Amino acid sequence: MPHVPRLFCSSSTESGDHCGSEMRPEKIGERVRVDLANGDPYYLISLDRWTCSGCGISVLLSGPAQRPIAHHFEPDFDEREFATTVRLAR
Repeated sequence: MPHVPRLFCSSSTESGDHCGSEMRPEKIGERVRVDLANGDPYYLISLDRWTCSGCGISVLLSGPAQRPIAHHFEPDFDEREFATTVRLAR
């Protein structure tokens, strides 16, 4: 039986309390474009979006074996569709 992670929210609510609600998978396999810190496109990857049932914050997660779907140097990179863009930290 595969291991299914249990994620809990660590954000703070408006009153300053710790949320602590369990997060649930909202979308498995969301296509995300990863940009470099300077804003240049780098690659596309498929990530899973998990959302907090309490405060609504969401996070994107990848597994240890996930690899990019496409890289910026591929001819059709700019034509590929994606749902979200994230930027790498410096």
